[in-house]
Amino acid sequence: MTPGAKLLAIESILSEVLSKVINTSASADNTLKTWYRKNKYVGSKDRKEISNSLFGILRYYFILNNIINFNLKSFDFKFSFQLVLIYYILIKNNYEYVLNSFDDGPYAPKMSEKKLKYLEAIKNISLSNNYLNSSFPNWLYEEFLYSFNKDTNSIFKSLLNEANIDIRVTNASQRDYVFNKILKYDQLAVKTPFSPLGIRLSKRLSLKHIKEFKNELIEFQDEGSQLATLLSGVKEGEVILDLCAGAGGKSLLLAALANNVKVIVTDFDSNRLNKIKLRHSWNKQKNNIEIYDNYHNINLYADRVICDVPCSGSGSWRRRPEEKIRISNNNFSDLLLVQQNILKRAAKFLKVGGELVYITCSLLKKENEDQVESFIKNNSKFQIVDLKYSWDNIVNSKSWVSKKKFCKLLPSIHNCDGFFIALLRKFE
Repeated sequence: MTPGAKLLAIESILSEVLSKVINTSASADNTLKTWYRKNKYVGSKDRKEISNSLFGILRYYFILNNIINFNLKSFDFKFSFQLVLIYYILIKNNYEYVLNSFDDGPYAPKMSEKKLKYLEAIKNISLSNNYLNSSFPNWLYEEFLYSFNKDTNSIFKSLLNEANIDIRVTNASQRDYVFNKILKYDQLAVKTPFSPLGIRLSKRLSLKHIKEFKNELIEFQDEGSQLATLLSGVKEGEVILDLCAGAGGKSLLLAALANNVKVIVTDFDSNRLNKIKLRHSWNKQKNNIEIYDNYHNINLYADRVICDVPCSGSGSWRRRPEEKIRISNNNFSDLLLVQQNILKRAAKFLKVGGELVYITCSLLKKENEDQVESFIKNNSKFQIVDLKYSWDNIVNSKSWVSKKKFCKLLPSIHNCDGFFIALLRKFE
Protein backbone atom coordinates (compact mmCIF):
# COMPACT_ATOMS: atom_id res chain seq x y z
CA MET A 1 0.00 0.00 0.00
CA THR A 2 1.13 3.54 -0.66
CA PRO A 3 1.45 5.86 2.37
CA GLY A 4 -1.62 7.77 1.16
CA ALA A 5 -3.68 4.60 0.88
CA LYS A 6 -2.65 3.61 4.40
CA LEU A 7 -3.71 6.97 5.82
CA LEU A 8 -7.13 6.64 4.19
CA ALA A 9 -7.45 3.05 5.42
CA ILE A 10 -6.64 4.13 9.00
CA GLU A 11 -9.15 6.98 8.74
CA SER A 12 -11.86 4.65 7.44
CA ILE A 13 -11.34 2.05 10.20
CA LEU A 14 -11.10 4.77 12.85
CA SER A 15 -14.37 6.32 11.69
CA GLU A 16 -16.08 2.93 11.99
CA VAL A 17 -14.58 2.25 15.43
CA LEU A 18 -15.70 5.64 16.77
CA SER A 19 -19.21 5.08 15.41
CA LYS A 20 -19.38 1.67 17.12
CA VAL A 21 -18.00 3.03 20.39
CA ILE A 22 -21.01 5.31 20.60
CA ASN A 23 -23.67 2.89 19.37
CA THR A 24 -22.50 -0.65 20.24
CA SER A 25 -20.15 -2.61 22.51
CA ALA A 26 -17.95 -3.76 19.58
CA SER A 27 -14.20 -3.71 20.19
CA ALA A 28 -11.66 -1.89 18.04
CA ASP A 29 -9.74 -5.16 17.67
CA ASN A 30 -12.72 -7.01 16.17
CA THR A 31 -13.50 -4.09 13.84
CA LEU A 32 -9.90 -4.16 12.64
CA LYS A 33 -9.95 -7.95 12.12
CA THR A 34 -13.13 -7.66 10.06
CA TRP A 35 -11.50 -5.00 7.87
CA TYR A 36 -8.45 -7.24 7.33
CA ARG A 37 -10.68 -10.15 6.30
CA LYS A 38 -12.31 -7.93 3.68
CA ASN A 39 -8.94 -6.58 2.48
CA LYS A 40 -6.75 -9.66 2.24
CA TYR A 41 -4.32 -7.96 -0.14
CA VAL A 42 -2.85 -5.91 2.73
CA GLY A 43 0.62 -7.21 3.62
CA SER A 44 2.00 -7.87 7.11
CA LYS A 45 4.10 -4.67 7.30
CA ASP A 46 1.15 -2.51 6.26
CA ARG A 47 -1.09 -4.34 8.74
CA LYS A 48 1.37 -3.61 11.52
CA GLU A 49 1.47 0.12 10.72
CA ILE A 50 -2.32 0.32 10.39
CA SER A 51 -2.86 -1.51 13.70
CA ASN A 52 -0.22 0.48 15.61
CA SER A 53 -1.51 3.80 14.28
CA LEU A 54 -5.18 2.99 14.93
CA PHE A 55 -4.55 2.01 18.54
CA GLY A 56 -2.12 4.89 19.00
CA ILE A 57 -4.80 7.37 17.89
CA LEU A 58 -7.33 5.79 20.27
CA ARG A 59 -4.86 6.02 23.17
CA TYR A 60 -4.24 9.70 22.40
CA TYR A 61 -7.89 10.34 21.53
CA PHE A 62 -8.71 12.98 24.17
CA ILE A 63 -5.39 14.79 23.69
CA LEU A 64 -5.96 14.93 19.91
CA ASN A 65 -9.56 16.01 20.39
CA ASN A 66 -8.40 18.77 22.71
CA ILE A 67 -5.94 20.02 20.07
CA ILE A 68 -8.76 20.22 17.52
CA ASN A 69 -11.02 22.13 19.90
CA PHE A 70 -8.40 24.65 21.02
CA ASN A 71 -6.14 25.05 17.98
CA LEU A 72 -7.95 23.97 14.83
CA LYS A 73 -11.58 24.93 15.33
CA SER A 74 -11.66 27.07 12.18
CA PHE A 75 -11.18 23.99 9.97
CA ASP A 76 -14.11 21.73 9.18
CA PHE A 77 -12.50 18.54 7.87
CA LYS A 78 -13.91 15.16 8.86
CA PHE A 79 -13.16 14.48 12.54
CA SER A 80 -11.50 11.06 12.04
CA PHE A 81 -9.35 12.48 9.19
CA GLN A 82 -8.13 15.26 11.50
CA LEU A 83 -7.27 12.76 14.24
CA VAL A 84 -5.10 10.75 11.82
CA LEU A 85 -3.22 13.80 10.53
CA ILE A 86 -2.59 15.30 13.98
CA TYR A 87 -1.40 11.95 15.33
CA TYR A 88 1.08 11.46 12.48
CA ILE A 89 2.41 15.03 12.56
CA LEU A 90 2.53 15.80 16.30
CA ILE A 91 2.78 12.42 18.01
CA LYS A 92 4.74 10.44 15.42
CA ASN A 93 6.59 13.59 14.29
CA ASN A 94 6.10 12.65 10.65
CA TYR A 95 5.13 15.84 8.80
CA GLU A 96 7.05 15.02 5.61
CA TYR A 97 5.51 11.53 5.47
CA VAL A 98 2.01 13.04 5.66
CA LEU A 99 2.77 15.78 3.14
CA ASN A 100 4.12 13.26 0.62
CA SER A 101 1.12 10.94 1.18
CA PHE A 102 -1.23 13.33 -0.60
CA ASP A 103 -1.70 12.57 -4.32
CA ASP A 104 0.74 9.64 -4.18
CA GLY A 105 -1.63 7.36 -6.09
CA PRO A 106 -5.25 6.69 -7.04
CA TYR A 107 -6.19 5.73 -3.46
CA ALA A 108 -4.53 8.69 -1.73
CA PRO A 109 -6.04 11.84 -0.20
CA LYS A 110 -6.15 14.80 -2.61
CA MET A 111 -4.21 17.95 -1.75
CA SER A 112 -5.84 21.38 -1.78
CA GLU A 113 -4.80 24.83 -0.62
CA LYS A 114 -7.04 24.49 2.45
CA LYS A 115 -5.56 21.11 3.37
CA LEU A 116 -2.02 22.46 3.00
CA LYS A 117 -2.87 25.31 5.39
CA TYR A 118 -4.30 22.73 7.78
CA LEU A 119 -1.12 20.63 7.73
CA GLU A 120 0.99 23.72 8.36
CA ALA A 121 -1.28 24.76 11.23
CA ILE A 122 -0.77 21.34 12.86
CA LYS A 123 2.98 21.54 12.32
CA ASN A 124 3.12 24.87 14.17
CA ILE A 125 1.37 23.54 17.28
CA SER A 126 3.60 22.90 20.29
CA LEU A 127 2.47 20.31 22.78
CA SER A 128 2.47 22.03 26.17
CA ASN A 129 4.16 20.45 29.17
CA ASN A 130 0.77 19.74 30.71
CA TYR A 131 -0.71 18.02 27.63
CA LEU A 132 -1.19 14.86 29.72
CA ASN A 133 -3.87 16.70 31.71
CA SER A 134 -6.14 16.43 28.68
CA SER A 135 -5.73 12.63 28.48
CA PHE A 136 -9.26 12.21 29.86
CA PRO A 137 -12.50 14.16 30.26
CA ASN A 138 -12.75 16.21 33.46
CA TRP A 139 -14.74 13.69 35.50
CA LEU A 140 -12.23 10.90 34.74
CA TYR A 141 -9.30 13.19 35.41
CA GLU A 142 -10.74 13.85 38.87
CA GLU A 143 -11.12 10.09 39.49
CA PHE A 144 -7.45 9.51 38.65
CA LEU A 145 -6.40 12.49 40.75
CA TYR A 146 -8.36 11.09 43.71
CA SER A 147 -6.71 7.69 43.15
CA PHE A 148 -3.09 8.74 42.52
CA ASN A 149 -2.61 12.36 43.58
CA LYS A 150 0.94 13.42 42.58
CA ASP A 151 1.50 10.18 40.59
CA THR A 152 -1.44 10.86 38.25
CA ASN A 153 0.68 12.02 35.31
CA SER A 154 2.96 8.98 35.44
CA ILE A 155 -0.16 6.79 35.21
CA PHE A 156 -1.49 8.87 32.29
CA LYS A 157 1.84 8.57 30.50
CA SER A 158 1.96 4.79 30.96
CA LEU A 159 -1.54 4.42 29.46
CA LEU A 160 -0.30 5.99 26.21
CA ASN A 161 2.14 3.09 25.67
CA GLU A 162 1.43 -0.07 23.69
CA ALA A 163 0.19 -3.10 25.60
CA ASN A 164 2.43 -6.15 25.79
CA ILE A 165 1.74 -9.48 24.11
CA ASP A 166 2.07 -12.12 26.84
CA ILE A 167 1.43 -15.84 26.88
CA ARG A 168 1.41 -18.19 29.85
CA VAL A 169 2.21 -21.82 30.41
CA THR A 170 0.24 -23.96 32.86
CA ASN A 171 3.06 -24.51 35.35
CA ALA A 172 6.47 -22.94 35.97
CA SER A 173 8.37 -26.13 35.08
CA GLN A 174 7.12 -25.81 31.48
CA ARG A 175 8.31 -22.27 30.91
CA ASP A 176 11.95 -22.88 29.90
CA TYR A 177 10.89 -25.65 27.50
CA VAL A 178 8.20 -23.55 25.81
CA PHE A 179 10.38 -20.43 25.86
CA ASN A 180 13.14 -22.18 23.89
CA LYS A 181 10.56 -23.23 21.30
CA ILE A 182 9.19 -19.68 21.08
CA LEU A 183 12.68 -18.30 20.36
CA LYS A 184 12.66 -20.10 17.01
CA TYR A 185 9.77 -17.86 15.92
CA ASP A 186 10.46 -14.73 17.98
CA GLN A 187 14.12 -14.12 18.84
CA LEU A 188 13.21 -11.03 20.91
CA ALA A 189 10.82 -12.88 23.23
CA VAL A 190 11.65 -12.70 26.96
CA LYS A 191 10.37 -14.25 30.16
CA THR A 192 7.95 -12.02 32.04
CA PRO A 193 9.70 -10.29 34.98
CA PHE A 194 7.05 -11.00 37.65
CA SER A 195 4.91 -13.98 36.67
CA PRO A 196 6.76 -17.34 36.81
CA LEU A 197 4.40 -18.62 34.09
CA GLY A 198 4.72 -15.87 31.49
CA ILE A 199 6.58 -15.26 28.24
CA ARG A 200 6.50 -11.84 26.56
CA LEU A 201 6.48 -11.79 22.77
CA SER A 202 7.86 -8.97 20.63
CA LYS A 203 5.25 -9.66 17.93
CA ARG A 204 1.95 -11.45 17.63
CA LEU A 205 2.26 -15.14 16.73
CA SER A 206 -0.59 -17.37 15.60
CA LEU A 207 0.37 -20.21 17.94
CA LYS A 208 -2.57 -22.41 16.96
CA HIS A 209 -1.22 -22.53 13.40
CA ILE A 210 2.29 -23.59 14.48
CA LYS A 211 2.41 -27.40 14.71
CA GLU A 212 5.03 -27.34 17.43
CA PHE A 213 2.57 -25.74 19.85
CA LYS A 214 -0.50 -27.86 19.12
CA ASN A 215 -0.06 -29.96 22.27
CA GLU A 216 1.35 -27.25 24.54
CA LEU A 217 -0.98 -25.88 27.22
CA ILE A 218 -0.38 -22.21 26.52
CA GLU A 219 -2.78 -19.27 26.45
CA PHE A 220 -2.55 -15.61 25.56
CA GLN A 221 -2.88 -13.87 28.92
CA ASP A 222 -1.43 -10.57 30.12
CA GLU A 223 1.10 -10.86 32.94
CA GLY A 224 -1.16 -8.82 35.23
CA SER A 225 -4.00 -11.28 34.73
CA GLN A 226 -1.63 -14.18 35.40
CA LEU A 227 -0.52 -12.60 38.68
CA ALA A 228 -4.10 -11.87 39.75
CA THR A 229 -4.89 -15.57 39.36
CA LEU A 230 -1.70 -16.77 41.06
CA LEU A 231 -2.41 -14.49 44.04
CA SER A 232 -5.93 -15.90 44.43
CA GLY A 233 -4.57 -18.42 46.95
CA VAL A 234 -5.94 -21.67 45.46
CA LYS A 235 -5.33 -24.73 47.66
CA GLU A 236 -5.51 -28.48 47.04
CA GLY A 237 -8.98 -30.05 47.17
CA GLU A 238 -10.91 -26.78 47.13
CA VAL A 239 -14.28 -26.09 45.57
CA ILE A 240 -13.85 -22.75 43.80
CA LEU A 241 -16.69 -20.61 42.50
CA ASP A 242 -15.58 -18.29 39.68
CA LEU A 243 -18.51 -15.92 39.81
CA CYS A 244 -17.56 -13.59 36.91
CA ALA A 245 -15.64 -16.02 34.71
CA GLY A 246 -16.09 -14.25 31.37
CA ALA A 247 -14.19 -16.08 28.62
CA GLY A 248 -12.53 -18.39 31.16
CA GLY A 249 -8.84 -17.49 30.98
CA LYS A 250 -8.47 -17.28 34.75
CA SER A 251 -10.78 -20.28 35.31
CA LEU A 252 -8.52 -22.60 33.33
CA LEU A 253 -5.47 -21.48 35.27
CA LEU A 254 -7.33 -21.81 38.60
CA ALA A 255 -8.11 -25.43 37.70
CA ALA A 256 -4.41 -26.12 37.08
CA LEU A 257 -2.94 -24.44 40.17
CA ALA A 258 -3.59 -27.25 42.68
CA ASN A 259 -4.58 -30.93 42.73
CA ASN A 260 -8.17 -32.12 43.06
CA VAL A 261 -9.81 -28.72 42.74
CA LYS A 262 -13.28 -28.22 41.34
CA VAL A 263 -13.96 -24.91 39.60
CA ILE A 264 -17.59 -23.88 39.24
CA VAL A 265 -17.73 -21.38 36.40
CA THR A 266 -20.51 -18.87 35.82
CA ASP A 267 -21.09 -15.30 34.69
CA PHE A 268 -23.85 -12.70 34.68
CA ASP A 269 -23.57 -12.76 30.87
CA SER A 270 -23.94 -16.46 30.01
CA ASN A 271 -23.01 -15.84 26.34
CA ARG A 272 -19.42 -15.15 27.39
CA LEU A 273 -19.08 -18.63 28.90
CA ASN A 274 -19.17 -20.33 25.48
CA LYS A 275 -15.68 -19.00 24.77
CA ILE A 276 -14.06 -21.10 27.48
CA LYS A 277 -14.57 -24.30 25.43
CA LEU A 278 -12.71 -22.73 22.50
CA ARG A 279 -9.58 -22.15 24.55
CA HIS A 280 -6.43 -24.17 24.01
CA SER A 281 -6.33 -25.66 27.53
CA TRP A 282 -9.99 -26.68 27.71
CA ASN A 283 -9.59 -30.39 26.87
CA LYS A 284 -6.92 -30.83 29.56
CA GLN A 285 -8.79 -29.00 32.33
CA LYS A 286 -12.46 -29.67 31.50
CA ASN A 287 -12.78 -32.51 34.06
CA ASN A 288 -12.02 -30.01 36.83
CA ILE A 289 -14.48 -27.38 35.56
CA GLU A 290 -18.27 -27.28 35.78
CA ILE A 291 -20.10 -24.58 33.81
CA TYR A 292 -23.33 -23.07 35.11
CA ASP A 293 -25.04 -21.10 32.35
CA ASN A 294 -27.70 -19.85 34.73
CA TYR A 295 -26.05 -17.82 37.46
CA HIS A 296 -29.24 -17.93 39.57
CA ASN A 297 -29.26 -21.78 39.73
CA ILE A 298 -26.13 -22.00 41.87
CA ASN A 299 -26.80 -23.42 45.32
CA LEU A 300 -23.58 -24.31 47.11
CA TYR A 301 -20.96 -23.25 49.63
CA ALA A 302 -17.47 -22.85 48.20
CA ASP A 303 -14.02 -22.78 49.80
CA ARG A 304 -13.05 -19.88 47.57
CA VAL A 305 -15.15 -17.41 45.59
CA ILE A 306 -13.44 -15.45 42.81
CA CYS A 307 -15.08 -12.12 41.93
CA ASP A 308 -13.35 -10.66 38.87
CA VAL A 309 -16.03 -7.99 38.74
CA PRO A 310 -17.20 -5.84 35.82
CA CYS A 311 -15.33 -2.54 36.05
CA SER A 312 -14.14 0.49 34.11
CA GLY A 313 -11.29 -1.62 32.71
CA SER A 314 -8.99 1.38 33.18
CA GLY A 315 -6.04 -0.92 33.88
CA SER A 316 -6.35 -2.38 30.38
CA TRP A 317 -6.95 0.84 28.44
CA ARG A 318 -3.56 0.42 26.72
CA ARG A 319 -4.99 -2.74 25.19
CA ARG A 320 -8.59 -1.55 24.73
CA PRO A 321 -8.32 2.24 24.44
CA GLU A 322 -11.80 2.54 22.93
CA GLU A 323 -13.22 1.70 26.36
CA LYS A 324 -12.03 5.00 27.83
CA ILE A 325 -13.94 6.80 25.08
CA ARG A 326 -17.04 4.69 25.68
CA ILE A 327 -17.31 5.03 29.45
CA SER A 328 -19.37 7.84 30.95
CA ASN A 329 -19.79 9.18 34.46
CA ASN A 330 -23.21 7.50 34.65
CA ASN A 331 -21.78 4.16 33.46
CA PHE A 332 -19.10 4.41 36.11
CA SER A 333 -21.63 5.05 38.87
CA ASP A 334 -23.67 2.04 37.68
CA LEU A 335 -20.56 -0.17 37.78
CA LEU A 336 -19.90 0.76 41.40
CA LEU A 337 -23.38 -0.48 42.33
CA VAL A 338 -22.88 -3.71 40.33
CA GLN A 339 -19.59 -4.37 42.15
CA GLN A 340 -21.22 -3.84 45.55
CA ASN A 341 -24.04 -6.24 44.69
CA ILE A 342 -21.64 -8.94 43.46
CA LEU A 343 -19.63 -8.74 46.68
CA LYS A 344 -22.82 -9.15 48.74
CA ARG A 345 -23.94 -12.13 46.67
CA ALA A 346 -20.47 -13.73 46.70
CA ALA A 347 -20.38 -13.62 50.51
CA LYS A 348 -23.48 -15.87 50.66
CA PHE A 349 -21.73 -18.64 48.70
CA LEU A 350 -18.69 -18.80 50.97
CA LYS A 351 -18.04 -21.37 53.70
CA VAL A 352 -16.87 -20.26 57.14
CA GLY A 353 -13.08 -20.19 56.88
CA GLY A 354 -13.29 -19.69 53.13
CA GLU A 355 -11.81 -16.82 51.17
CA LEU A 356 -13.37 -14.29 48.82
CA VAL A 357 -11.05 -12.90 46.13
CA TYR A 358 -12.03 -9.48 44.79
CA ILE A 359 -10.34 -8.59 41.48
CA THR A 360 -10.66 -5.68 39.09
CA CYS A 361 -8.65 -4.63 36.05
CA SER A 362 -9.20 -1.05 37.22
CA LEU A 363 -6.77 1.56 38.47
CA LEU A 364 -9.44 3.64 40.19
CA LYS A 365 -9.73 3.78 43.97
CA LYS A 366 -13.54 3.91 44.07
CA GLU A 367 -13.66 0.50 42.33
CA ASN A 368 -10.86 -0.96 44.43
CA GLU A 369 -9.86 0.02 47.98
CA ASP A 370 -13.09 1.92 48.61
CA GLN A 371 -15.27 -1.06 47.65
CA VAL A 372 -13.36 -3.53 49.81
CA GLU A 373 -13.17 -1.22 52.82
CA SER A 374 -16.90 -0.46 52.57
CA PHE A 375 -17.67 -4.20 52.38
CA ILE A 376 -15.52 -4.98 55.43
CA LYS A 377 -17.16 -2.17 57.37
CA ASN A 378 -20.62 -3.62 56.67
CA ASN A 379 -19.67 -7.33 57.02
CA SER A 380 -18.05 -7.95 60.38
CA LYS A 381 -17.46 -11.67 59.66
CA PHE A 382 -14.77 -10.83 57.06
CA GLN A 383 -11.19 -9.74 57.50
CA ILE A 384 -8.56 -8.73 54.94
CA VAL A 385 -5.66 -11.14 54.37
CA ASP A 386 -2.29 -9.50 53.71
CA LEU A 387 -1.28 -10.42 50.14
CA LYS A 388 2.28 -9.16 50.60
CA TYR A 389 3.30 -12.63 51.88
CA SER A 390 1.89 -14.34 48.78
CA TRP A 391 3.56 -11.75 46.57
CA ASP A 392 6.94 -12.44 48.19
CA ASN A 393 6.53 -16.21 47.76
CA ILE A 394 5.20 -16.20 44.19
CA VAL A 395 6.76 -13.17 42.57
CA ASN A 396 10.01 -12.73 44.52
CA SER A 397 10.18 -9.04 43.61
CA LYS A 398 10.49 -5.80 45.56
CA SER A 399 7.96 -4.07 43.29
CA TRP A 400 5.13 -4.29 45.82
CA VAL A 401 3.51 -0.82 45.64
CA SER A 402 0.51 -1.06 47.94
CA LYS A 403 0.67 0.58 51.38
CA LYS A 404 -2.13 -1.71 52.55
CA LYS A 405 -2.86 -5.45 52.44
CA PHE A 406 -4.24 -5.30 48.90
CA CYS A 407 -2.14 -5.95 45.78
CA LYS A 408 -1.98 -3.27 43.11
CA LEU A 409 -0.42 -3.79 39.69
CA LEU A 410 0.31 -0.59 37.78
CA PRO A 411 1.30 -0.19 34.11
CA SER A 412 3.62 2.65 35.17
CA ILE A 413 5.63 0.33 37.47
CA HIS A 414 4.98 -3.28 36.47
CA ASN A 415 4.50 -2.67 32.71
CA CYS A 416 1.46 -4.96 32.58
CA ASP A 417 -2.28 -4.34 32.64
CA GLY A 418 -3.37 -2.65 35.84
CA PHE A 419 -5.06 -4.92 38.42
CA PHE A 420 -6.32 -4.78 41.98
CA ILE A 421 -6.54 -7.94 44.09
CA ALA A 422 -7.91 -8.26 47.62
CA LEU A 423 -8.30 -11.46 49.68
CA LEU A 424 -11.07 -11.53 52.33
CA ARG A 425 -11.43 -14.41 54.82
CA LYS A 426 -14.76 -15.34 56.40
CA PHE A 427 -14.75 -16.38 60.04
CA GLU A 428 -17.36 -17.16 62.74
